[in-house]
Amino acid sequence: MKIMKPKMILFDCGGTLISEIKQHNHKGVSALFSIIESNPDNITESDFEQFFFITMKEARNLAGNNIEINNCALLKYVLDYFSIKLSLSIEQAEIYILNAMIDFCQINDADKMLKSLDMLNIRKGIITNVSWSYKALKMMLDSIFPEHQFEMVISSSEYFFRKPDRHIFEIALRKAKLEPQDVWFVGNEYDADIIGADYAGMIPVLFSEESSNSKLCEHNGDIYLNSDYLIISKWSEFTQILLSLS
Repeated sequence: MKIMKPKMILFDCGGTLISEIKQHNHKGVSALFSIIESNPDNITESDFEQFFFITMKEARNLAGNNIEINNCALLKYVLDYFSIKLSLSIEQAEIYILNAMIDFCQINDADKMLKSLDMLNIRKGIITNVSWSYKALKMMLDSIFPEHQFEMVISSSEYFFRKPDRHIFEIALRKAKLEPQDVWFVGNEYDADIIGADYAGMIPVLFSEESSNSKLCEHNGDIYLNSDYLIISKWSEFTQILLSLS
């Protein structure tokens, strides 16, 4: 397959650009309880946490693999179920919970790679399967990559569909006003990222720190890939591939 310098690269988030160090569900619930204004039935943190995650599991089973659960909608349902009132809006509470609940860091050399895209005038954006809202996801990205502005940040919770469903890739292409062959999509999950991007007509790139890099070959000045998708194990090597195409 012949490959050329992309006009835009879209990234998955968790496991690709960002590593989730640890998730503390109880800390998220404690943060929520610190902004409760009214709790008439004296619901405990433990009861709330258990009910919330059981309800989320039931919702995911109903939705299936290709439909996303909206975290704010689920949170509103559980709060109303227990007649609990907050001192903040649902959207503000979600960000408050996320900050307390999950520790994140960037994958090695991700920041340097993103800087190289700016240098090469390659547009960048995010498509990720996550129940958190756009505002919560954007807050997280801004805190981890303060020097970078992504042209678009598409959270599946805001667009109903989850990868690998084609709709979430197609909305990104329409927003970018680009043809599929001009866009690369990079993710760490074969089923969601590679299959989905390929079906949408984009150039799929699998980020896997445990795999060997794809072998590229040159013929008459053109660069060719000897498989249906590109495999990279380090962001520094991905940067070198992009430089070789420029």
